Amino acid sequence: MNTIIKSIFSIGLCLVAMQSQAGHPKMMADGSMQMVMTDEMQHGSQAIPKDVAIPRIGVEVFEDSMSGFNLHITTQNYQLEPPEFSADKPKVGVQGHAHLYVNEKKIGRIYGPYIHLPNKLLKPGLNMVSVSLNGHNHSTWTADDKEIIATIIINTKLAKPIQSVYSPYPLKP
Repeated sequence: MNTIIKSIFSIGLCLVAMQSQAGHPKMMADGSMQMVMTDEMQHGSQAIPKDVAIPRIGVEVFEDSMSGFNLHITTQNYQLEPPEFSADKPKVGVQGHAHLYVNEKKIGRIYGPYIHLPNKLLKPGLNMVSVSLNGHNHSTWTADDKEIIATIIINTKLAKPIQSVYSPYPLKP
């Protein structure tokens, strides 16, 4: 029980610290969380133009009845699509794809709102799942020097996994 309380407390402290820092959360070996400054996982970053609405991102996970979890990504002011679809459209606002990270390891690109996270991607206990919004050149979109990213923490050891969600640009109601 102390480990769970310690993990919840460290996640909470990290989420508060992240509100004012650029970078992404990193889960340490002891289950604590720290902010890590990043060159967005080796792809660089690209600022949202000042005259364009800032994209917003939200993530939710739902336990899958067969195995793992289903991740749902919601965006505002963003066209989430593969590059071949954007080539024929006029550039309106911000468009691109997303990158999926599980426990800081890049899993791949996302071109739509849903993706399955099989159990083999997750370790027993706390897991950090992050989704960044990226241009088709793979650079991470930023606003006010903050990456446009959402992170959810899930605990696979609990009957109802703990879920903490953070995004510097959460969805607006």
